[in-house]
Amino acid sequence: MPSQICHVLAGISSRKHTGFAPDPQHIPLFNLGCQGPDIFAHNRRTKPFALAYARLLHRRRYGAFCRVAAVSLRNSPDPQIRAWLAGFVTHQAVDRMMHPYIVYRSAELPAKAVPGVSPALYHAFFERIIDVLILRRQTGRQAASFNTDPVFRLSRDACAILSRFIAATLRSVYPESAADDPLLEQRVTNAFWDTRYFYHLTNPARTGMSIPANKSAITHFSDRGPAGVALLYPENPDAAVDWLNDSRSPWKDPVGGTPRHESAGDLFDRAVGEGAAVIRCLEAVLSGDESPEALEQLAGNSCLSIQNADGSIAAVSYADPLDLPAELVRETALRERWISGLSVDPVKGELV
Repeated sequence: MPSQICHVLAGISSRKHTGFAPDPQHIPLFNLGCQGPDIFAHNRRTKPFALAYARLLHRRRYGAFCRVAAVSLRNSPDPQIRAWLAGFVTHQAVDRMMHPYIVYRSAELPAKAVPGVSPALYHAFFERIIDVLILRRQTGRQAASFNTDPVFRLSRDACAILSRFIAATLRSVYPESAADDPLLEQRVTNAFWDTRYFYHLTNPARTGMSIPANKSAITHFSDRGPAGVALLYPENPDAAVDWLNDSRSPWKDPVGGTPRHESAGDLFDRAVGEGAAVIRCLEAVLSGDESPEALEQLAGNSCLSIQNADGSIAAVSYADPLDLPAELVRETALRERWISGLSVDPVKGELV
């Protein structure tokens, strides 16, 4: 899945195409909503876990969740939930639009290309490369400018409100898994706080090499070698590699092999357009001008990754991965040399 910066940037861009403007104090809740069910995937520190709900929402009935949530919000309006839900409905557009390219360019790498690095980590590292380059494309800024602490600020009161709301929605949409789960609300709460912890730990404002004070934060990951560095945002990915396919070179759909040529930027722009349409539909549902079923249909109930014809998650049949192992080794060396006392040009990403 695209990583957190890409989801926030797409959500913000989608929102600007609509009439929806959350209270400024609720924008961090919108940003958290843009992360969709990824917050459940980050729940790896605090039990009881909510990992199963990440899988459910990514696999099926995302649109149904949006429908049930919108009806509940319409019946009991709350500005904090409204901000969060407006972000949440954009998540699926980014995932479905960008996953084919991400999978095609990061799947089927040799299992032992870099010792200790799993295939899933190459996928995550590629997502962070895309985050950095899309941020530069959209804003002209470096990754270190994206401070996740204020971007994803969350109060305990807001967390409690969202956790109750999300738990109730999950029970309605996935009764076979959630109806008899007495710990569900606590699971959601734990997911929010573990997500905040993970975003703080990997905060590019704390792990960028341009600030000497960041050395201790970087060491936390670099001591783990490439497997740790894969979770950090690279300062400047190798400019000789067309990571975003800006040249629009041909590639293939990873499921059916259909020829494609879009750049990651093209896919991002399409996701922004789809996200804007879903926010408009959500607002129409909340005002009573559109049916909740229309929102469900627009958000869709198919999986959020590469799909079979029936909307279920598909296996990878076609892939031509970029040399992510080499880039990860390069990034690890840059960070280790920087920590050892050498400096890195923050613009070129080269040792000086």
